[in-house]
Amino acid sequence: MISVSSKVNGVEKEQTIYNLDSAIAATKLPERTKQELKALTTMPEALENAQVVGVWLWIPFPSKPSADCRSFLKARGYRFNPQRSAWQNACGVYTRRAPYDPREKYGQESAVAVTGYQS
Repeated sequence: MISVSSKVNGVEKEQTIYNLDSAIAATKLPERTKQELKALTTMPEALENAQVVGVWLWIPFPSKPSADCRSFLKARGYRFNPQRSAWQNACGVYTRRAPYDPREKYGQESAVAVTGYQS
């Protein structure tokens, strides 16, 4: 976010301008994860549900996502994991199936909070 001051009718007014690129760049995530976060901003339905788990992106939807959203996710390399009820993208970091829940080991954070995205 960038703060800009301006005068309107003689009154000083502070305005915050959202800058998605700088918000994503400021994260400590790998470049591939940052690229996926930026791509998700074009599909708000997915971004609003997305979670960053370690360096992976998980998208658990409360109900079946729209056909457009599913097509978008498939085209971006996401796969549905029925065991975890989430669309997942490894963002280039592939590992064997973990015997534990990765959310417990790495934690999870909302993609909206990570990016500061405002619709």
